[in-house]
Amino acid sequence: MATWYIVDGNLPFLYEFPEMKVIDDAPLSVWRIVDGELPFKLSFPEMPGINDAPLSMWRIVDGELPFKIQFPKMYKYGEDDRNVQPPSWFSFKGRSCTEFGCILEKLPLNIRNEIATKIIDMPENTPFVQEPSGWKTRVITVTLGLKNTSNAAIDAINSWLIGQGRLIFSDDPERHYIATCNGTLTGNRLLRLGKLPVQFIIMPHKRNNEESLTAYPITNGTVSIENKGTAPCEPVLVITGDGDITLTHTQSGTEITIKDVDGKCTVDVSRRKVYDALNNVILSQVSGNLTDLKLSPKTVNQIVTTGSVTKIEAILNERWL
Repeated sequence: MATWYIVDGNLPFLYEFPEMKVIDDAPLSVWRIVDGELPFKLSFPEMPGINDAPLSMWRIVDGELPFKIQFPKMYKYGEDDRNVQPPSWFSFKGRSCTEFGCILEKLPLNIRNEIATKIIDMPENTPFVQEPSGWKTRVITVTLGLKNTSNAAIDAINSWLIGQGRLIFSDDPERHYIATCNGTLTGNRLLRLGKLPVQFIIMPHKRNNEESLTAYPITNGTVSIENKGTAPCEPVLVITGDGDITLTHTQSGTEITIKDVDGKCTVDVSRRKVYDALNNVILSQVSGNLTDLKLSPKTVNQIVTTGSVTKIEAILNERWL
């Protein structure tokens, strides 16, 4: 016996098994796929050119192989000199699809969120395009290849793929999306073929998996912070100092003043909050718009400080489009 191994919906090479004695009667056969392999065949009308089967590739149609196309070389197990990539995967809420015996059929490409745009038609004039400072969510569907399609296996996957969490793909394991999965999309035909589509709602921007609090030197009252991401980021700034402190972001001209700082305060731009050393919210002591205190992408941002500031630390929360 021999079995053909399926790659991207085709059969470009075969793994070596005990010799298949029935290959010569291929004109009267069609190979049927079971669990991603071809362990047996069924009778099929004669096909011209079938005798070159050892040098051909079978093309899959509706889970069977009714015809083939020419392929330059057939590889046996252990003789494959191609660069075969490892199976793709994703993890969600800290668990990988491989834990459930699944592989990702295809990595999603170009997961990029769009700016929220509103087009207003003007009577007897050109439309007016409005772009508020916001981003749209993105809905993607990925397909899992299942080794086990039993009810217990599907129940375990459905229990995992629900709710919100970090979504990481194998092509960029150091970064994640914040995603929501409202449940898998099941279908009898797809499950019969060992495939399960899953839908995610992707929140805007990709983020680093881990970021630590980093100290930045103060030179002549100015702090230089590089944002390596491709989108503006909303940092967490931990400021050591006393009295009235002012932060001015050079790129945007945003100015924030914090009064009566006692040793330390934390400016959390993403949450629009300022905390004192005891973690109490002190927005009543703050003037200025925290929303605009964002670090510009792909550039070194400068923040000018006034007052008694001795140290500035930051978690940048870098983001990518």
